[in-house]
Parts: sequence; C-alpha cells; structure tokens
Amino acid sequence: MRYAILSDIHGNLKALDICLKEIQNMQVDAYILCGDYITDVPHAHEVLERIRELEKNYICYIIKGNREDYIIHFAQDQKGKHKNKINFSYTLEQLTKEDIEYISQMPDSIEITQNNIPIYVSHKKDEKATFPIKIYGHRHVQERNTIDGITYINAGSVGIPADGFVGTEFAILDIEGNNITTTFKQIAYPIDEVIHELENSKLVSEKDKWGKLVIKGMLTGKDYAFACMEKVLQIAKEQGIPEEDISCALIEEVQKSMGVE
Repeated sequence: MRYAILSDIHGNLKALDICLKEIQNMQVDAYILCGDYITDVPHAHEVLERIRELEKNYICYIIKGNREDYIIHFAQDQKGKHKNKINFSYTLEQLTKEDIEYISQMPDSIEITQNNIPIYVSHKKDEKATFPIKIYGHRHVQERNTIDGITYINAGSVGIPADGFVGTEFAILDIEGNNITTTFKQIAYPIDEVIHELENSKLVSEKDKWGKLVIKGMLTGKDYAFACMEKVLQIAKEQGIPEEDISCALIEEVQKSMGVE
C-alpha cells in the first residue's frame, strides 16, 4: 500500500498543484492529509476544491489542523479578539458557506489500519496515543524518528517549508507486509508568482505585516511566522497578558525585532 502524505498547504495552490502532478506518476493508493490547508497565502477556496476532487478519485484520510479550527471559530465570532485577525478575515472572504461546512466536519484525528499495523494521524505531534506509526504535520519540517518503538513521520509543508528548503514538499509512505518505508520529496519551483500575489493582497499592508513574515519564510525555508508568534506568546506570558488580548502593536514590535517591517 502506498500513501501520499500532504500537510500544511496554507492556501498555496501553486505548490499543491506541483505536488499533485508529481504524485500522479507515483502510483499511490491513498492520500493522507494532515491539516492546515488554509490561511497565510491566497487561494484557500481553490485548495479546498482540489482536496474535494481528490476525495472523488482516491481513498483519502483527511483531518483538520489548527488553522481550520481558527477559521471555524472566527466565522462564528468575527468581532472577537484574534491575534491574526486580518489574515483570518482575508481567508474567510475567500471561503464559501460550503467550505466552512466542509472543514467543520473534518475530524481532529483519524486511525488507519494497514496490514494489521495501526496508524494514527493528527495535525500536531501526539505523544500520548499508543500506535506503532504516528503521522502528523504542523511544524513544516520533514522528519522520521523512531522512539520507544513508535515511528513518527512528518511530511513537511506543501505551502511553506521550514526545514531550510525553498520550494514545496511531501512524503510517500510504503507499507508492504511489515516493511515500512518513508520517502521524502522536495521540489523547487518559481515562487515569484506566489510572492507577487501575497504582496498585492490584504496580508501585506500598513496595518498588517503578517504576509511579510510568510514571504520571508518562503524565501528562506525558515518559519518566521511561527517564530514570531512564539516570541509574542512568551512576552505576553511574561507581562501577564491573556492570549486573547494580545495586541497587533505587540506583534508588530516583535516583527520589527526580526527584521520584518
């Protein structure tokens, strides 16, 4: 059985199409999708359309990530306090009512059994569940580690890799009997078109620099957006600021300290 594993697309339709084209020649039997299909890059709706098309033609195991949860909650309360409000608002503008319903019905995790080998799929790395194979995403870094008899597999990020690679990436999982093989794929592509779209979107403006963090990440293969929010949360904790009360001013201050203005 051959699985294609895709994760963390983040609205990057161009990168997704490149991966799907490559996978077409690899004779996969099923797809595993690990969440975070939307936000950060334009084309959230089109990405979800591609995923629905996959479901029509292949066996698909699809879960939602934290970005899907964020948008679901944001759609319910757009007036609430959100540390990434412009990003979420822009993404919501792209989505239809059907899109929201679609991501809302996605499970948080899923269990697959292949050749009597249980596989656990979640967006974030789950170290509590007991399964011989655990597949996850979230950190945008390709890795395979075996710890205490459990094999952890992260396919990396289709949309914004953070393991030093500039391009797009996914993984192939082969299970034949008790033999388990993971092949990591990385594909370089011209990202100028994607960056141009970002620069001309609402994600890059005087009010919001989030898109610039994303662009810097795409150009360097480093997760500047994640690093920024980690620092913001650290400062908020030190200053006793509740997460829901984090201001755009604090985020901008951290962005400037990272050389993103």
